[in-house]
Amino acid sequence: MSATRQLAALISTRSADYPQAAIAASRDALIDTIACMFAGAKMPVSLNACAAVRNWSLGDSMLFGNAETLNPPFAAMVNGAAAHAFDY
Repeated sequence: MSATRQLAALISTRSADYPQAAIAASRDALIDTIACMFAGAKMPVSLNACAAVRNWSLGDSMLFGNAETLNPPFAAMVNGAAAHAFDY
């Protein structure tokens, strides 16, 4: 099994052994990251990252706060740039 599949299996099978505080903190961190992606989507670093890969990476993976789609690795890069651009 690939490392990606192992990680997905670990994430998708929540154990009762996880403390509720850890689950709550993880949920809050995910919500914060998604909010930062939306807020940072129109910042120059995100727009520049998208412009840099737009012609190489037609695909069907969404960009947060943007109607464009890219292939998964480039969408992850642009979404990551957006998340970090507005991360407090």
